[in-house]
Amino acid sequence: MDERLTHSVRRTSIFLFTALFLNLVVYLVPLFRYVAYTYTIVVHEFGHAVCAWATGYLALPTFDIVRGGGITMMSDSRSLIVFVPVILSLAFATYKWYLYRGVSGLWVSAPLWIIYALFSFSGPMWRFLINSSGHAGEIITGTACIYLGLSAARFHRPLYEKIILFILGSHLLVNAVKFAISLSDAGFVSGYVESEKVHDFVRISNAMGLPYSFFSVALLVLVALGVAIDCWLLAREK
Repeated sequence: MDERLTHSVRRTSIFLFTALFLNLVVYLVPLFRYVAYTYTIVVHEFGHAVCAWATGYLALPTFDIVRGGGITMMSDSRSLIVFVPVILSLAFATYKWYLYRGVSGLWVSAPLWIIYALFSFSGPMWRFLINSSGHAGEIITGTACIYLGLSAARFHRPLYEKIILFILGSHLLVNAVKFAISLSDAGFVSGYVESEKVHDFVRISNAMGLPYSFFSVALLVLVALGVAIDCWLLAREK
């Protein structure tokens, strides 16, 4: 076996074992677990806020660090201050894509514009997007963090940064899996629905009549898709 390949395999193995061990420490030590929980809340609320900004609404994510949890406050109507820059940015990106790919690029851009308009201007679809974007944001961020932590070809970072990114990413994905499994438990769902705070999936279920098993399966599928994307991207670096 090539000496460089051997060194790479050894270094990757050490990295993974170290990251997994520290991940276990995070779950066992209350202080670290609280920090990871707070990080999850921040990512979750920013997921709501980013989708609100992207569809033209003013939004401010807030966090209750003492008692836990958070809420994203949004304007009741679309704000031109936010919406116009978003539309101009998307139009500029479409133009650059057209210059890069030619007319064929428009066949990709057109469906994306239709989807964007559907989720921006259809009330039920917009509410579905906003309410689901917190959990989706956790999975997307977790997927990105794991890739940045494991990637060696594109992102040259210090080892400690890569370990931290891997820990944060795996925490988000594991947390999503745990929550998805909990949604298949009738006792958990009962407490989730009857909670004083109206949770995201409760809003969606009440508005669209979707069962909680749908959210459970959807979360697991998104996590599996995220892991598959990471594996595909990392395999391309070899």
